[in-house]
Amino acid sequence: MFNIKIRMIFIIIIYCINNHFNWSTNYQIIGVSSFEAMKKMVQIICQSQLQNNKDSQTYLVHGFDQMDEITICDNSHLIICKNGKITNESIIDPSKLGFTKCKIDKIQGQDPKYNAQQLIKLLDGHKSFYRDIVIINSAYALLAANVTSDITDAINLCIKSIDSKQALKKLKNYQKYSQLFKT
Repeated sequence: MFNIKIRMIFIIIIYCINNHFNWSTNYQIIGVSSFEAMKKMVQIICQSQLQNNKDSQTYLVHGFDQMDEITICDNSHLIICKNGKITNESIIDPSKLGFTKCKIDKIQGQDPKYNAQQLIKLLDGHKSFYRDIVIINSAYALLAANVTSDITDAINLCIKSIDSKQALKKLKNYQKYSQLFKT
C-alpha cells in the first residue's frame, strides 16, 4: 500500500498543473481509499451540497487496485455528485483514454530525493507512467471544475500545461513562495 509520501507527490503535481485554472472547492475531485467508503462519502457530500445551496460538483474516485485516486494500473470507480444529486456512476478505463496500463511498481515512489527528481522530470516534459497518472487525475479535476466537459479536451489541456512548462513554472513559483515561511 502507498504511504503518505507517495500520495503527496501526486497531490503536489496535480496542484501545479491545475493551479492556473480558477476553480474553488465547490468543484473538486476526491480520492477514496475503498469503494465502500466511497459509497458512504457520496451520500454525505450530496447532503452537504444540498445544505450549501451553491452550484457544486464533486468527483469521487477509487482505483480497483485500492489506490485513492484514478489509477493507470487498473480501472477506477467514478461517482459524480452535482448539486446534491448523484449524476453519474461509471468505470474509468485508462486504456480507452490512450494510456497504457502498468504495474504499480512503475509509479511507486521511493525516497524524497528520488520523488523530487521524478517530479521535475515529469514537469520538464519527460514521458513516463508518472506523467500519465498525473495527467489522467488532473484531467478529471478539470472536468469536475467545469473547465471543460470533454475528457479528451481536459487531457490535452493537461498535456499542454506540462509541455509548455507552465506547470513547472507554477512549481518554481510555489517553491519561492514557500521559502518566505521557512523558519
